[in-house]
Order: sequence, then C-alpha cells, then structure tokens
Amino acid sequence: MQWSRTWGVGLWLLVACPVWADFPAPSSQQRETLAPPVTLTHWTFAAPRPLRVWALSIDLRSPDVVFETTPAIPPSPQPASTPAVPGTKASTPKHTIAETAVDFVTRTGVDFAINASPFGPIPLKAGVPVSIVGLHLVDGKPISLPTNSTTDALVINATNVAKLIQSPISPEALKDQRIGVGGFNMVLVDGKSVIPATAKPDLHPRTAVGLSADGQTMTWIVVDGRQKDRSEGVSLAELGELGKLAKCQNLLNLDGGGSTTLVKRDAKSDAVSVINTPVGRGKPDSLRFNGNHLGIRVLRSGRDVTAAELRKIMPRMPDARIRRFIGPLNAAMREAEITTPARRAAFLGQLAHESGEFRYMEEIASGEAYENRRDLGNTQPGDGVRYKGRGPIQITGRANYRAAGKALGIDLESEPTLAATPEIGCRVATWFWRTRKLNALADMHDDRAITRRINGGTNGLEARLRYTERAREVLNAPKPPSTPLP
Repeated sequence: MQWSRTWGVGLWLLVACPVWADFPAPSSQQRETLAPPVTLTHWTFAAPRPLRVWALSIDLRSPDVVFETTPAIPPSPQPASTPAVPGTKASTPKHTIAETAVDFVTRTGVDFAINASPFGPIPLKAGVPVSIVGLHLVDGKPISLPTNSTTDALVINATNVAKLIQSPISPEALKDQRIGVGGFNMVLVDGKSVIPATAKPDLHPRTAVGLSADGQTMTWIVVDGRQKDRSEGVSLAELGELGKLAKCQNLLNLDGGGSTTLVKRDAKSDAVSVINTPVGRGKPDSLRFNGNHLGIRVLRSGRDVTAAELRKIMPRMPDARIRRFIGPLNAAMREAEITTPARRAAFLGQLAHESGEFRYMEEIASGEAYENRRDLGNTQPGDGVRYKGRGPIQITGRANYRAAGKALGIDLESEPTLAATPEIGCRVATWFWRTRKLNALADMHDDRAITRRINGGTNGLEARLRYTERAREVLNAPKPPSTPLP
C-alpha cells in the first residue's frame, strides 16, 4: 500500500492559543475532528525554536473506541532467540516482529496509531524479531515486563479505563488490564513536571501519551525533530509543557527519536497516511521498523457493528457488557469474514438467543450430563464438567475444545475456561460458524438451516428469527422472502 504524509483533510479552525508561563505560545493552532471521539490539534512554534507538534485526543467514554497493540511473536518450534554459546551471556528474548506504523495500521485495520515502547535492536528491514524494553501487554497476557525502575507504562482495561503507572510495576497493577505499553519515564504527574533539573536538555523528536485530570481523555503527543529550521525537537521538560497545553494531568514519554510516527486511515477513501514527518532512517519522510505500536479502531456503521447497533439488536444487554464485548465481537467477525450485513445479522441473531444476549458465557448446568459422552470426546472422568458448554455459542465436549483450540492457536483443552472470556469466546463462536459453513447459508438467508446446524434441531426457532429480523433492520441487511414457520 502506498502511504503519504498529510496534515489532515477538511476544515481547519484557527483558534486562540493559551499562553503558558514556561513555554512560548504557539504561533498557530489548527483543530479537526477526525471521528466523533477523536480530535487532532496541530501547533506550530517559532520559539524557542521551530517546532511542529500534533495532539490526537481520544474520548475514552465512547464505547466505539477499540485499542490494539502489536501481538507477540507467534508460537514456533524454533526458539525466539538463539541460545548463547557456553561461557557467553544469554541472548535477549525477542518479543515482537518489527514493522512500520503504516504497516501496523494496514495489517490491523486500525484507524490511528503511534509508535509505543522502546525496543532493540533497530532493524533495517521489516519482519525482524526485536526485544521490547519495559511493559508490553496483549489481551491481558504479559509479553514483556519491566526489568528496571526507569520504564513506566500505560495500561488500559477491557472497558477503556486507562492508567499511567510508575515503576516498579507489580503484578497487582496489571490485574484486569487488557493492553499495556511501556515508556521511558513519566514527564507529568498530577499536573506537575517530574523531570529533574539536572536532566540533559537534549532535543529530539518525541512521542508521549497523556491522560486528562478526569481520566476521560487520552492524548497522544507527537513532536517532529532533527529537521533544522522546520522542527528541531524538544527536551523532556519542554515535552511536559506541551502536555499541559494539551490539558494532560499525567504524561508518559514513549519511545521517540526516529521511531516517532503518527498515522491515520482516511474514513472515506481508506487510504493510510502519515501525519507527521518521521526521520526513521535519518532523513525526513523515512519510516523506522518499530517494535510495537498503539492503535485505535473507531467502530463505524457499515464497516463494523457499533455499540448503538448492538444495543438495538440486544436491548437487554447492559451498557457495561456492550463495552466489554463490542471490540472482541467485531474482531472475531472480521477474522471469520462475517463482514456483510446479511452475515452479521444471521450471526448476531443466533448468538443473541444462544447466550441470552451475551448474559450466559458458561452453561448453567454442571455438565455432569455430558460425562462419558464419547461422541463429544469425553473419555476421561470429569470431562463432562470440565468441557461443558462455554462461549456465546456454547461449544461442548473435549473434542470440540481441542479442535477449536488447534484452529485458533490456543490450548483450550488445557484451559477450557478461556472459552468463556469475551476475547476467546467470540473467536470460538466464529470458528464454529466458519467450520459449519454458515456464511454460505447466511448469504441465502436460510435461517432454519443455520438453526439446525447450530442446535441440531429447531429449538428456539421463533426467538432466533425475531432476533435475526431485528438485526437485519438495524444493519440494513436485505430481507429474505417471507415464509411461514414449519
């Protein structure tokens, strides 16, 4: 995919700029709403030196904001790092595969992204395994943990409550967190600079993440640097003043220098563009292959199922539960190519009935009734209870857990309760849907055949059809020819 550098498309508003006592006022400020929960502000400064600064503000109250970060290196029979020769130091474990921010946005489908944690070594090409310095948390699983007291971190839970935490980072601080990226150090704490007076005033490109006093707004700050007479970079103390300008109460310095990149996806054309001017390979407009990134996808009607649409389809689903499921549900549907209104309507209609609008992610019964059911693969004592129905489509039996886990790259046979979590449960449901070739039936609007393949009969057919019809209306899916119930 081709990428280009842009400063946004649409109407820019020139507004008055506040003056901060410790930092000169910007010579211009331009602001644009890129999506309902996302606003981009661009400042230029003539003093203390030429500077170009961007602040991307994200309303964390929106249930349609879904965070993504770089995944861990996929499991492989080969070690992620080469064993050390006897008598030498052990090699550093590798955590992720390096890619540019543009590649990250293109691969994941997110709408906005920045570079995140420090890493090493700096690769000269994409696809190279690298080591993350500090925290890296993916879907609740620690990929890398801080090893010293100079790597603070951002953590975000499943309902987008974000925190900036300082080292040492305890296991308790990571409990119930979904996403986490590390940085070098905090710059602002409770609205005050924590940069020592003895800190070197080195000028560099910078990337930082901040939170407002009420915790409801996250702001990504990107400062261009190493470009004489255009944008020459800032010190850490100056970065703190920019954080105050962006109304951040707390601010974390992420990886900077040549890694500093801010990328967006155009909502109309889907084109991916770089907003700032990176110096990834030592010259302007060059991209570095970074160790990890932080991105957001803003759910959009038509491309995704939004929180408002899910609420209309499943009106008894509490808002807190919608926030918990909306991201994993959309990700799982994309993975299984449940991406047309007809397929989404059929899928959501069935899941609404099967799970009681996502209320039940685990079978209420004990599972003893499945004991010794060899047709389900339950051959060991206790298998009935251990492998009872879980997930929004209630997969049951050791054989199904094994098959789903193998297909998804997750050891569900050893950890069957993972199927009851939103992230894994939604993927298990779409695995079941895909392996039963239900997309083809959804394309034909054959709701009865879909019900038989899921249920083995037509139990609850009327309720399934009602949910599916409601979903078709909400998602503007074509309606099938009217036929009487059997």
